[in-house]
Amino acid sequence: MDLTVIHKVEKNKQGKIRYRRFKTGGYDHYRVRLYLEGEDVSKVVYVEYELPPTFSNRTRTVENSNDNFSLFIWTWGEFDVAVTVYLKNGENKTYIHSLVYSNELPTNEDEYVDETPNKFRGT
Repeated sequence: MDLTVIHKVEKNKQGKIRYRRFKTGGYDHYRVRLYLEGEDVSKVVYVEYELPPTFSNRTRTVENSNDNFSLFIWTWGEFDVAVTVYLKNGENKTYIHSLVYSNELPTNEDEYVDETPNKFRGT
């Protein structure tokens, strides 16, 4: 089976990494895209992503093949994701994907854009 689970830290149209805080004084959360790549993507019916228990609605089902079964999440942590791929032939396959992105984050502050809502910005 030629399928791979990929992740990317999402950037805005200007090429800056998006981040935000969800509470005052909270951690920076990055928007991350998880998706499939490979020759067999056309054989997939849907994908289930199982996130850690700290996520509400931790099992997410994606049926949209137009964007390679992409799941977008905001996260501050790095962790393993169980990804179960359901195929048109009735079979399924589970992958364990390590969501590690800290090595993708630049050190230059000019390469980030803060999308934190004003109500959560510190004074």
